[in-house]
Amino acid sequence: MKIEPKKILTLAAHTDDVEIGCAATLHKFKEADVKVIAFSLAPGENVEREFANSMDLLNTEWSRRGMLEYDLHKMQIRELGYNRQQILDILYEEAYGTKYDLVLCPSSFDTHQDHKVIRDECFRAFKKTTIFGYEMPWNNRTFDSDVFVEVSEANLKSKLRHFDCYKSQTSRKFFSEDYIFSMAKYRGFQTGVEYAEAFELVRMVI
Repeated sequence: MKIEPKKILTLAAHTDDVEIGCAATLHKFKEADVKVIAFSLAPGENVEREFANSMDLLNTEWSRRGMLEYDLHKMQIRELGYNRQQILDILYEEAYGTKYDLVLCPSSFDTHQDHKVIRDECFRAFKKTTIFGYEMPWNNRTFDSDVFVEVSEANLKSKLRHFDCYKSQTSRKFFSEDYIFSMAKYRGFQTGVEYAEAFELVRMVI
């Protein structure tokens, strides 16, 4: 079954999570209206500006025709559990204010404490919406790759350009062309295409 979402909400515990987990997919669905919400800043200098630059790139790269919005809530990194109710209130406002076709969030297999909070509150808020959990392999002991989104080489090159926005994060091994293309090649091999991004199916609403 192929989907063509018209409105996508993407949730990130930290400012670089969306780019790592699902940026190629967002570039593929360039007709969709997309909103990105990040709840805390990744560690490093100038990260707020880097996030803004990355979101600008998502808006302009490959002639996006849908609308793009983004919000940044500057909660303390690794302490999102203390803000659980505030996060849920933000997500309830989104759930009841906009009819999203698809929500992307950290997967159920992600062991990072901040990612767990965003996933749990997303699951509570969006009971009537399809939810996919994006993949962050270094946080996972296992992963159910239930959904594969075929992406193009151009989509992956766009994803890499987001990494160029985050100069403060270049020491991280997963901020590399080798990682992005090898993972996409592996996931594509599993489903019979050249490249893909994989997701956990958290909830499907048809």
